[in-house]
Amino acid sequence: MALQPDDVDFEGAAIWQVVLPQDCFEGAREVFLCIDYTGDVGRAYLGDELIDDDFFFGRVWEIGLRRFAPAVLEKGLTLKILPLRRDAPVYIPEARRPRFDDRDAAVEIRSIHAEAEYEVAIPAPASPSSLHPSK
Repeated sequence: MALQPDDVDFEGAAIWQVVLPQDCFEGAREVFLCIDYTGDVGRAYLGDELIDDDFFFGRVWEIGLRRFAPAVLEKGLTLKILPLRRDAPVYIPEARRPRFDDRDAAVEIRSIHAEAEYEVAIPAPASPSSLHPSK
């Protein structure tokens, strides 16, 4: 049976440090950190504070960062990911299962990037006739 890992389990996790550009929030409503990884469970820390986690199921892990500004720019993030065992008792669709090749477990980050979300206000037309061009 699959069990949620304890804090002590993450002492042996693979660790990555993520540093964001100082201008990444400029003009953006939100910035999402997109982590394409293979593993069992991932955790994101801001300093010593756990801010997000993800149970792997083959899709990109997204973390909204705006709520952590400006600390996330100062400290960066620490990602800790536990390996996914080949015999893990979890369902992952076949198309999303990682290739283990000759390994008994897999843990890797294929890519990390930030995606900015912008907001644009479009004023409402003054009258219904302004929706149609005049002849």
